[in-house]
Amino acid sequence: MRLKNSPSYRRLKKFFLPEIAQRRKDYAYEQGAECVYYEFEGYGLKVYGRFEDRDFAYDQQHYAYDYGLAPAVYGKITLQGKAAYFTQIAQPVEYWDRYSEEADDLIQQLIDIGISYTDLHCGNVGTINGETVVIDFGPLGIS
Repeated sequence: MRLKNSPSYRRLKKFFLPEIAQRRKDYAYEQGAECVYYEFEGYGLKVYGRFEDRDFAYDQQHYAYDYGLAPAVYGKITLQGKAAYFTQIAQPVEYWDRYSEEADDLIQQLIDIGISYTDLHCGNVGTINGETVVIDFGPLGIS
C-alpha cells in the first residue's frame, strides 16, 4: 500500500491526528489494551503507543495470515510519533465460546505454526468470508 504523500495519507492525517495527538504514549496500557483500532477508507488501522509492540503484532499477524488465521496486513505507518499499521477489516463476533471445539481447533492451528496464544475471547476474534480469524496479536496475548 503506497500512502506517503497520497491523497489518502493526507486525509488520514487530517482525520486521525487531532485525536491521536490527544492520547498519551501509554494510553493503551492504561485502558488494558495495547492498541486503539480505527476504520478508514475500507482498512483497519491499529495505533500503538510503542513501536516494538506494533512491530511484534504486525509480524505475528502477517505470519498467521499466511496460514489463513488472521486478517491481511498492508503496511506500517507512523502518525505524529505513534506506531500504526493497516489491516484487513474482519467482522466482529457477538458471541465466542472459548471452550468450544471451534476455539480448540483455532488454538491448535496457532500452536501448529508456533504461536502460543493466551488471550482468545470474543473481542480478539472476527470473521472474514465466514472463516474465524484472530484479530489481536499484541505481545500481551502471545507467550
